[in-house]
Amino acid sequence: MPRSPRLAALAAIIAAAATIWLFILPLAARAPSIERHIRRNESLGVDPSAKFYSELPAMPRLWQRIKHAQRLRPVQREENARQETRRREPRAI
Repeated sequence: MPRSPRLAALAAIIAAAATIWLFILPLAARAPSIERHIRRNESLGVDPSAKFYSELPAMPRLWQRIKHAQRLRPVQREENARQETRRREPRAI
């Protein structure tokens, strides 16, 4: 690709990112549900730049599901192997 189309593509990407960052995200922050969430976090002293996925309300349930799936994994592997064997066996017609 010649130099000028690459620069044009880079400029377009930067312009798109700037538009999202400077206009769309602030506009979205004014939505009532997001504004409530922002106010709640600010009142609790939550620093949004330091929020980790493990701190999200849904994470305890997700961790339980992951642990449950890990416990079931050996059983599921055996069942999957049996099903795969059945699929490969020739069938009488």
